[in-house]
Amino acid sequence: MQYPENKFKHFIQSQLKKDSEKIQIPRLSVEQRQHFRKAAVLIPVYWDEQRQTLMGIYIQRAREILQSGEEAIHSGQIAFPGGKIEPGEQPLQTALREAREEIALEPETVDILGHLGTFSTLTSHFMTEAFVGWLHRAPLLHRNHNEVAAIFHIPFTDLLAQHRRDLDLQRWQDMISLHYHWTSPEHHRTICIWGMTGRMTWVFLDRVFFAQTSA
Repeated sequence: MQYPENKFKHFIQSQLKKDSEKIQIPRLSVEQRQHFRKAAVLIPVYWDEQRQTLMGIYIQRAREILQSGEEAIHSGQIAFPGGKIEPGEQPLQTALREAREEIALEPETVDILGHLGTFSTLTSHFMTEAFVGWLHRAPLLHRNHNEVAAIFHIPFTDLLAQHRRDLDLQRWQDMISLHYHWTSPEHHRTICIWGMTGRMTWVFLDRVFFAQTSA
C-alpha cells in the first residue's frame, strides 16, 4: 500500500471509523467489565519520508519492584504510552496526559485519528481504550526515567512480515501465540511485542494494511 503522507493519514482515519466501538478483545460481559480497572493508551504514528514507511512509537516500561520484593506484573514490558484513567478524566484525556508525562509528547502536536478499540488484559484486569494519534514529523522525545526504560520508533513494515491474519484473538490459544519481534538498531537487541500491546498492534495492522479500500 503506497500512499503519500496526507492520503495515508486520511486513509487510516477512515478505517478507524468502521465499527471501532465494537472491537473488544477479548469480549467481556457487562458484569465482567464492572470489575476491570479502566485505562487508556495512545498509539503515536507518523510517516517517515526518508524510509517511505509508517512508524509507530512504542515504549519499554521501567522495572518496578513491589514492597513485597516481587516484580510488578507489567514491569519491563513493551507498551504504548498510557495508564490508568484518573477520576474526572475521559479516556482520550488520559492517553494524551500519559504520553506527555512518560515521553514528553505534547498533546498539541497530536492529531487524533480515531479510537482503535477496547482491549482487556486478564492477568491484571485492566480494560484499556486505545487511540491512534498522528504526528506530522518524527518527534523529539524524552523519557521519564521513573516510568520508561526505552523509546522505540518501529517501522510497521518490519512487523508486517510477522502478521498472521489467521489468528482469532477471542481464542486463548491464539492470544498467547501472538508475538511480534523487532531488533532495535539503536539498542542492538531484540524486543518482543506481545500481550495487550501485541493485540493492539495486530488490530492496527489488520485494519490499515489489509483493509478493503472499496468498503
